[in-house]
Amino acid sequence: MKQSKEKVACPVCGASAPFAHQHPQAAIYRCSHCTHVFTDPDSIESFEDYGEDYYEDAHKNWFENPNVSLFKWITANLGSNPESVIDVGSGKGDLLRHIRETGVARRLVGVDLSELRSHHGIEYIRGDILTTRFDERFDAVVSLAVIEHVREVRDFTLRLFDLCKPGGRVIVMTVNDSGVLYRLGRLGKKLGVPVAFDRLYGVHHLHHFTPESLQWLLREAGLQVVKVHNHNTPLKAIDAPASNVFSTAILKVGVAAAYAVGSALNSSYLQTVVAKVPS
Repeated sequence: MKQSKEKVACPVCGASAPFAHQHPQAAIYRCSHCTHVFTDPDSIESFEDYGEDYYEDAHKNWFENPNVSLFKWITANLGSNPESVIDVGSGKGDLLRHIRETGVARRLVGVDLSELRSHHGIEYIRGDILTTRFDERFDAVVSLAVIEHVREVRDFTLRLFDLCKPGGRVIVMTVNDSGVLYRLGRLGKKLGVPVAFDRLYGVHHLHHFTPESLQWLLREAGLQVVKVHNHNTPLKAIDAPASNVFSTAILKVGVAAAYAVGSALNSSYLQTVVAKVPS
């Protein structure tokens, strides 16, 4: 792993960000201008592979336990009578199937690096959203747990803007570096217990958005933030790295406690932002 630099340009606002943490896999920086936290890509020796085992192995629990409560919230915030919805980074298509079952939108499209067969009124496209061509724009553009993986976050956000019709909604879900779980992870590292920190800041995430940095990024792309939802994942969706059943149970009890405190303080693990494309 390369040595950390003194300062690195923030991928959100472009300011020079100082070094913040050394992770076993990478160097972590925190921008004092927009508060964004990110990994220096040049410090990473091996990036995460998004092959088929990404769903079946590395993040099995996440994909086997979809966040239905979040799906319901998103469906209620797609805008007024949306006819078309695209899910950028659609994974196994759980959100799109939920929207289809509600009958809210007629045209449903999913884009992902992995292949899914189009079926039951949902079209799936395999490709990189930054290079895949579309000859249409959508009433709602949704992207869940994707932006934290993308190196060029400004290009990604501009792409979401371009895919959305004027007056339409862009909905983005990602992690919340200001949340209680992240704070406890950083505290644990200082106290010599880095398990949570090492997991949260692993190279599977290149970005760790604060509410400030995420909204900064969306506004810079021309979007108007209209609503913010703070929430957690289902506990069953946690992909615990613990070595046995006992340690996994202890870890999940700790996460459940952090979730409860975060919910009480409106400082949860995840954040979902609804933004509008100006008419």
